[in-house]
Amino acid sequence: MFGIISKFITQTIANGIGILAIAYLVNGAFFNGGWLELLEIAVVLAILNIIVRPILKLIFGPLIIITLGIFSLVLNGAILWAATFLFPQYLIIPFWWPLIWATLIISVINIVFGVARKKD
Repeated sequence: MFGIISKFITQTIANGIGILAIAYLVNGAFFNGGWLELLEIAVVLAILNIIVRPILKLIFGPLIIITLGIFSLVLNGAILWAATFLFPQYLIIPFWWPLIWATLIISVINIVFGVARKKD
């Protein structure tokens, strides 16, 4: 039980940092909100990553294997794109290049936080 809570907290912090990084680093991507909205989006992204992402990985498993894992980035982009639909007034990420860069940034940050959490 504590592992799930630890993963959720780590995911939330990583997603919050990722959203701020996206807002500063990606041209065309914007975050128009305060700390409460950032926390809200980070929590929703963490829930989507913990619950929906494993289901999508199960469904698209063969495609992930065939593409040597690159299709996982497509799934990450779809989850991030879903967050923009849930919070259109706070998180704006246009389709294509801004979404690709945003997905790469948030994926790298989540990987770093995931590795740091597993070392403890």
